[in-house]
Amino acid sequence: MGGLRGLRALVGRWDMTPPRAAAILGLLAALGALYGLASTPAFALARTDIPELQWTTRESVMAAIGTPNGVNLFQLQTGPLEDRIRALPGVASATVAVSLPDTITVQIQEREAILDWVIGDSHFLVDRDGVIFASLAAGDDAVVTLPAVFDSRPESAALRVGAVLDPVDLDAATRLASL
Repeated sequence: MGGLRGLRALVGRWDMTPPRAAAILGLLAALGALYGLASTPAFALARTDIPELQWTTRESVMAAIGTPNGVNLFQLQTGPLEDRIRALPGVASATVAVSLPDTITVQIQEREAILDWVIGDSHFLVDRDGVIFASLAAGDDAVVTLPAVFDSRPESAALRVGAVLDPVDLDAATRLASL
């Protein structure tokens, strides 16, 4: 009985007027609705929209996203997804947006090739920042249209997709390619 008196005394000090009681009830209803949205299967991920890309495969983007269907979109944080997509070699920038009720939409800007960097029989595409972002077959159309730099230095044999060229090498190569 003492607990009830204490509660009445506490409520009495708050001066619980009808508008305040309605506000508290509204707040509790809003919290309940938010919890319901975050836990309902009505907003579960069912589709991922990815644009057609030239250098990056849909499978690699889906693997970078790593979010299985069925995840509630209210609980999904897009920042880490964007970071993982940007880590792909062919991606210059990426944004991920949630589209209710069941879709995430991915926008990707791919790197632009400026050079065909040739090491032995391997052809690599290089962007303006010196990032080697793709490996192509010798007869690929992209290889034919780009200026080619033939690199026969022994230390270049270790270059792979994802590597970044030395800025001095890139500068020299772009100056020579412009002639």
